[in-house]
Amino acid sequence: MSERILKMPRLGETMEEGKIVGWLIKPGDSFRRGDPIIEIETDKTIAEFPALGDGRLEEVLVEIGDMIEVGKPLARVDIGSGPDWTAEDGSAAEPETEAAVTKAEATADTAKEPPLDDDPKRPGDRVRATPLARRFARRSGIDINSVAGTGRRGRIEKHDVLAAADGQSVPSRMPAAAATSYAALRRGRMAYLDSGKAFGGTVLLLHGFSGDRTTWTAVLAGLRRAGKRVIAPDLPGHGLTEIEASSPSDLSADLVEFLDALAIEKVDVVAHSLGAVAALGLAASEPRRIGSLSLIAPAGIGSEIDTGFVHGMAGARTSGEIAHLLRRLSVNGIELSEAALEAIAADLARGRLRALADAVAGPSGQRVDSLMALQRLVASMPVRVLFGLEDRIIPWRQVLALPPQVAIHLLSRSGHMPQWDQTKDVLEILLSKGEQP
Repeated sequence: MSERILKMPRLGETMEEGKIVGWLIKPGDSFRRGDPIIEIETDKTIAEFPALGDGRLEEVLVEIGDMIEVGKPLARVDIGSGPDWTAEDGSAAEPETEAAVTKAEATADTAKEPPLDDDPKRPGDRVRATPLARRFARRSGIDINSVAGTGRRGRIEKHDVLAAADGQSVPSRMPAAAATSYAALRRGRMAYLDSGKAFGGTVLLLHGFSGDRTTWTAVLAGLRRAGKRVIAPDLPGHGLTEIEASSPSDLSADLVEFLDALAIEKVDVVAHSLGAVAALGLAASEPRRIGSLSLIAPAGIGSEIDTGFVHGMAGARTSGEIAHLLRRLSVNGIELSEAALEAIAADLARGRLRALADAVAGPSGQRVDSLMALQRLVASMPVRVLFGLEDRIIPWRQVLALPPQVAIHLLSRSGHMPQWDQTKDVLEILLSKGEQP
């Protein structure tokens, strides 16, 4: 055993410190040269730092979110009998990180491509993407403009292209650089993500049962690239929002006040599953503020529902339970790290969703009815419904009960989360010409 200290690398000439975004391996894991082991945020980018040699992670010495100066200890690693690659300050690794590839290829790209900036992209503009992502896209024959970026401010990164090559999206979480804000409301604080000022209108994204603001990763990035301001709150009873919810009506009770707090006059609403109940409640109370409703696998338009999923998520205690339940959502599968699954399990173990689950799903199926609300609203605003043909939670055939004025979109190779399984198609529908948003 040859133990060494892994220090904070210097990922750019001006870098003095970095923020620990996440560890990509856990203590006890072995790695090879070039394997990404830690994700670091600098003042310019977020980059995966690769190992400069073989080894095994013995102990993590810093916490996620810590700001660490260049050269300070990050972890203890065992490098075995190989050369001591930890002696460098990390600058030698720069060419293998996304941040460094941006720098290394900048000169070559300048003559043929305009520089990137952080402004919202108008239709026809060049999308924001790292040179490494562009290189992988070219090698894979993928149109970079069709990829949903999950990087900072919607930037397309290497893993986004790899996911697109596999026909998948990356639903695991929002980019670490996306700051969570809080709106102080009468019943408590509501957490939300805000993509910032834009020129193309505002879109409100409402997640489903047991979800949160981070489930909209790829959709938020795609809408922002199209020039939309995108707001994604944690609904009551979910995520970081401090307001509780014991009934479906609680989900929409604070949304008008929430829009007022953000000084938003009008929004296009995109809602998923139980979030559709919140969307319909908001539209019923303030129809003049709703430009359109886009409902993805909406709850309440039929009786049948996977009650085992609803009550399973509300009562889950272990990472294993969570892993099995999440596999029902997507045809592509959902591969989260053990740490992520344990974090979800710990949050759900608080029991915040039990009362809501009882109010949503009973022995005979769904206890919420969205059809009457839809019938009243279709005359005053555009409404469309999207369903995956392989939805295991709510059967797509429930669309047959919808009013004829509702535009229906059925997506193949999609489960209960079409926004994950077919992100590009969902974005094209949401941004389709002549429709909102």
